[in-house]
Parts: sequence; C-alpha cells; structure tokens
Amino acid sequence: MKRLHKILLYVILISSLYTPFIIAQNASDDDEVILTFITANDGHWRPAEIDTSIDWLNRMMMQAINDRGDVDLVIFNGDLVDRGAYISWYNEQNPDNPLSDRDSSFNIPWLYDVKEIYDKLTMPYYVVQGNHDRASWEFWEEVWGYPAKHHFVYEGYAFVLLTRHDDRRIYHPVDYDWLNDVLNLYEYNQGVFIFMHAGDSDVMNTEFYEFIDEFSNVKGVFFGHTHEDSLKSVDGLHYFWNGNFMNPFFHYGYRVVYIYESGKIDTYFKHLGLDKKTNRVTLIPTRVTGESYEDIPEKFQLHRNYPNPFNPSTTISYSIPAAAEVTITIYTITGQQVETVVNEHHQPGYYRVTWHPSPEISAGIYFYTLTTAGDEKSGTSVSIQRSMIYLR
Repeated sequence: MKRLHKILLYVILISSLYTPFIIAQNASDDDEVILTFITANDGHWRPAEIDTSIDWLNRMMMQAINDRGDVDLVIFNGDLVDRGAYISWYNEQNPDNPLSDRDSSFNIPWLYDVKEIYDKLTMPYYVVQGNHDRASWEFWEEVWGYPAKHHFVYEGYAFVLLTRHDDRRIYHPVDYDWLNDVLNLYEYNQGVFIFMHAGDSDVMNTEFYEFIDEFSNVKGVFFGHTHEDSLKSVDGLHYFWNGNFMNPFFHYGYRVVYIYESGKIDTYFKHLGLDKKTNRVTLIPTRVTGESYEDIPEKFQLHRNYPNPFNPSTTISYSIPAAAEVTITIYTITGQQVETVVNEHHQPGYYRVTWHPSPEISAGIYFYTLTTAGDEKSGTSVSIQRSMIYLR
C-alpha cells in the first residue's frame, strides 16, 4: 500500500511543471486533454412542494452532466439553495418565532437535501458557499465534509474555494492572508484556479488584481452571484462568471474547461434547453470566443478512470468522434488480458463503462486499452492505453 502511495505522489510531482495559460486556443492533434471540469452557480434549490420547476431543473442538471461522459470534476460556485424561499417556508411553519433575513443567524438544513441531488453525479464535485447558503462554517463542514475555505489538488492543478459568507447576512472581505498562504503552498503546481461567489463590484478592484498578479500560475478566477455568463481579462488573467443554471430569464447551463497536456486551456459556456414536458435535455453550446461548437468529440479519447485508486469499482469514460467498432480491455502490468468490458459498435458521442473486478482479481496496477477497428488513413483505427490502481 505504501509503495502505491509513493507512486501516486511521484506522478503528482512530475506533473507540477509550469506552462503558460492560453484561453480558447486550438490544440494540436497530439495535444491530449488531461482534465475536464465543469463549473456552475446559482442553482437556488428549494423543495418540489415549494417550486417544482426549480427542483426538477437541479435534478436535470445532474443528469445532463452525467450524460456527457467526459467530465472529471464539477464545482458548484455558490447559492446552492434559496435563502428567501427558506425564510418564507420556515416562517409559515413557525409564525410565533419567525426568522429575519437581516437580523437572524441560522443554518439552512436544505443544504442536506441539495447534497443528495449533487450526490447523483458520477464524478467528484465540490461546493462554494454563496450569500444564499446561510450556514455557520461549522455547519457547512458538517454537511459537506470539508471547510468553507478549502483547497485541493486534482491532476496536478490546485483548486481554491473561497467564501465570504456564513450564517448571517454579512459579506466578509476577501481573506487575503489565508489566500496568500494557500497560493504560496501551490507555487510550483502546474496551475491554480480560484472560485468565489461574488459579484463584479465586490472584488473586481485594483487591490484584488494586484494581489493575484503576484502569483504567475493562477490560470483563472471564477465568480458567481451576478446570474450571468461573461468574461473579463485584466493583464492577461481571465475572470469568469460561471453561468447560472437556475433563472430562465437569463440562461440555463454550465461552463466547461478543458486542460491540455501542453498547458493550453479551452473553455466555453454550454447552454441547456430543458423541456419539462418530455424531460429531454437539448445541448445548445457556444464558446466564449463566439466560435461554433458541435457537441461531438473532435477525436478518439480514453479518459482517466474515476476513482483512481479504486475499490470496489471504477468508471472509465471515453469519446468517439465517428462510428466505429469499439473494444475496451483490461490487462495486468505484465500484459495478461483480464477482461473485455466493451465490445460493440458505437455512434459518435461520449460514453462510460464501470469495471467491477471479480473477487479473484488481486490488487495492483492495471492497464485499460481502447481500440477501434477502422481505417488508419481516415483516423478511425486507434489504440489508446491508460493505467489504474486497484486496492484491496
């Protein structure tokens, strides 16, 4: 077990080289996507008995993200629940002891309910506290399992989650001391992304710009709150408003970010058309740059499995740009075939399959290979391999 942990640490250290940030840059054919994450904000969930459409919309968002098949990580950037709806509901139930939005300190238990909805995702996700998400920092950690101010590393990239809120109607200033310590901690990582639920006038100022400018590997800063999808660039650093997935008067959707092996980053906002009569999700994507974008993979890709290391099962995602006969096979580190988990004809799209190792499979490093039967000249004949670690 210790040897496996050393291998993982070594892989993370090797991936921590610096490369410059380029947005919406077309990568070369051999520049592989190594990390895909989605971020969205302002779900403003409330129970179905209060608002059927908002409850349904939050659930459909999870379905739409799962159906993509190429997402490694999701971050919900604040206003997970709706404070006003909760206060109205609570005061109806407790007329003799009503809550005051301005004067009361309280925790919104609906955070547990929205967590059950987010838990339907098949990939890891994290949340940021917004001004509607009234909760003490102790309660927040009780619900989500990590602090309101949190940071972590995924595939060599650091993700920093800030909050300016708690169980009161108050907007705390940016905690620059904490943020400075965290960014210094990740000074040698490949890149850093910062997430904070805040509006334009709250933090978009000279003090914030000058502070962030001191850290050359900060690749982007993501905000919420303003219920919009937009981009502002200052001195080459990009500040995003993630996109709101609740309010029909603005838009439904989420932002997709692709990180390539070269360090290039491509991003666009994906609008979702949601038909409540048929429960169908229609994808209407547009890039930040205004380029046209079809929701069909550009090339054959075999993505990193999740979780990894894993026990008892792991999910393998892959992308197919053209109709092909597809096979995914598991091998031992010595090349012995273990199991074929996919062997069928595929139309273009995003796919995933879950591998449940049988009881006789021992712990260790395994390879999984995607192969297609096609024409090499047309690029429909490929063989891609990745490794994974099975723990017992």
